[in-house]
Amino acid sequence: MKIGFQGDWASNSEIAARQFIETFDYGAELVPLISSKNVVRALKNGEIDYGVMAIKNNIGGLVQETKTALTLDLNKIAEIRMQIHHYVFVKNKQIKANDIKFIASHEQALKQSATNLNKIFGNINFVEIEDTALGAKYLANGTFNNEYAVVCGKQAGVLNGLHLLYAKVEDRDSVTTFGLYVKK
Repeated sequence: MKIGFQGDWASNSEIAARQFIETFDYGAELVPLISSKNVVRALKNGEIDYGVMAIKNNIGGLVQETKTALTLDLNKIAEIRMQIHHYVFVKNKQIKANDIKFIASHEQALKQSATNLNKIFGNINFVEIEDTALGAKYLANGTFNNEYAVVCGKQAGVLNGLHLLYAKVEDRDSVTTFGLYVKK
């Protein structure tokens, strides 16, 4: 059995997928599909048996990419709510907050942390990308230069060997609802 999830390895969606596996005692292979659109396509094409996507967040509201991707051809069979924490990572420990010109992350993470990020960094440029964990990978592999920081989960930053600059930068308690979907 295959479970596809919105996001890359170490994303919040992967963590949610693992919680579904544990809850329902599935023996499953996880497949990172980066976007909700890719999850829906893979479900429709029979490439995966289940799909996990973020639906909404109490701060950022509906996850627009999931709302846009969802179709009537899918059934939501389960839902979980997960506490979300966001962390600011930089490429290495020599990089300080005043070196940062851009902060890259998924649109939801930026919405959920905007007030605190503006307090910390002042007039900073937000760069929206497909996934929080993918941002960590981009920073680690040099796609983003040293003027970038990323907002992602702690696991994603650690997995990619990044340096933690700030912890728990979400504006207030952040809870995201994830859905488990199957093809009708």
